[in-house]
Amino acid sequence: MKAKKLALFSVLLSLLLAPPAFAGLKNYGPIIPYNAGPPARGNGFPLYYMDNNGVGADMQVPPFGDGLNAPTMIYGPLDPANPFSVDIGFDAEVFYFYVQPDRTTFDDIIGANLNIVVAVEAGFANATGLAENGQQAVWQRIRLNYVDAPDGFYKFFHPYGVETMTASGGNGIKYTADTAIVNIPPLNFEVALGNTPGNLGKIGPFLSQVNPQPQISVLDPPIPPPYNKPTDWLGDGVTAATFTGSPLNPAFNKFRIEAWTDSTETVPLNVFPVAIGQPPTVNFVETDLAVIAGHRYHKPDLTGALYVLLLTP
Repeated sequence: MKAKKLALFSVLLSLLLAPPAFAGLKNYGPIIPYNAGPPARGNGFPLYYMDNNGVGADMQVPPFGDGLNAPTMIYGPLDPANPFSVDIGFDAEVFYFYVQPDRTTFDDIIGANLNIVVAVEAGFANATGLAENGQQAVWQRIRLNYVDAPDGFYKFFHPYGVETMTASGGNGIKYTADTAIVNIPPLNFEVALGNTPGNLGKIGPFLSQVNPQPQISVLDPPIPPPYNKPTDWLGDGVTAATFTGSPLNPAFNKFRIEAWTDSTETVPLNVFPVAIGQPPTVNFVETDLAVIAGHRYHKPDLTGALYVLLLTP
């Protein structure tokens, strides 16, 4: 009976999380050309990506924050041996929008060998993936790597829909769904909108941190005053918090992993240990907490117009 109830719950949840009629993002903003520093101006990427609610996530030059303390964008450290990387402030990658379910919640249950990322990511399309002008690329990414996943059938529920995957042969799970999966084209920023036929993305609209609200700390270098209020951030990149923005009907502002013995979803695969005093294992784990990183794009007022003007060669 318990297995039947779990199977019914999974079916109902799958129906509830059916993808919306229109997913993806709306548009992207001006490409600020790279002009070697100092001071560096632009990085050859779009200034922002905007969702269908008119909310934008932008990329500053260099990225705001230090990647560790709130508030911060998430990015790969610059390479001091690469002048282009030094000028733009990062090397292999930077994220317009980055979401990771609370690692503490999941790691306490599953262990450290789990990595989940939902993101709009900027990087480079060359063979090394390292910073090179002319190789700029942007893509949407949904990734779940679960190294120690026992063999079975898994469902990953997230705010934008459901992914299914199988672990077999003791190899765990390495699942990645990118826009432009085969080749991420340099300087073609349209594909990251997720609206290209045959290359649809699920991300959009952007999620935003709710409780606690984005935290603002004193950073060195400091974030300019017009950009350092809690309301200037989709999320502070550090704090695990509840969030909102799922486009599903009803909204699913959570992350959940289910394990089954096979794709018929009739026999639960009870692989997730739970807290002391609870049943020894269950076939699912979920959290309503996530770390979100993203800086809100502000439609240019005088300050914003001057900022873009300064970046433009």
